[in-house]
Amino acid sequence: ATLEAIKSELATIDNAERFAEKRKQLEQALPDMANALAKQVSEILALHHALRVKLKGRLPLSMIEAAREIAEQLDGLVYQGFVWHTPGERLADLPRYLKAAEKRLEKIERHPDRDRLLRVQFMPLVEKYREIATRPGIDPEQIDNLRWQLEELRVALFAQELGTRESVSLSKLDKQLNQI
Repeated sequence: ATLEAIKSELATIDNAERFAEKRKQLEQALPDMANALAKQVSEILALHHALRVKLKGRLPLSMIEAAREIAEQLDGLVYQGFVWHTPGERLADLPRYLKAAEKRLEKIERHPDRDRLLRVQFMPLVEKYREIATRPGIDPEQIDNLRWQLEELRVALFAQELGTRESVSLSKLDKQLNQI
C-alpha cells in the first residue's frame, strides 16, 4: 500500500474502534512496507548512479546533445526529496524510466542519427510542457499527468522493448499539449 492509499483509507473511518483496528493493521504492515520501499529506492539509486557515471565518461561528439538531455531527465526523476514527492505508482515506474535512458545510451552508439531524429521530434513537446507548467491557473494534476506521459513517451521512442504503462505517441501528446 502507498501512503496515498493509506491516507484515503483512513479518511473513510468514522469511529474510534475502526480507527484503532486500522492502526493496528498498519503497525503490523509498516515494516514490510518500509522494506519494500527501501528495496525500490535502492534499485532506483543504483540505476541512477550507473547512468551518471556513463554520462560523465568520455562520450563521442555524436552523443553530447542526447547525453545533456538525458542528464536533464535524470535531474527531474531523482533529486533530493524525490521519494516523498513522487506518487507511489510512479515511483514504481522510475526503474523502467532509468533503464530506458540506459538503453537509449546504448542505442545512440549504434544509431546516432535515429536518436537525433527522435530527439528533434520529442524536444518541442518538452518545451511546450515546460511553458504550460509555468502558466498560472493550470491544474497541477494535469501538469503532473503530462509530465509522466512525457516519461512514457521517452520509453516508447527510445526503449520500446521495455513497454509503456499507457498508450502514448508524439501526435497524441502534442494534441493534448495544444489543447491546454
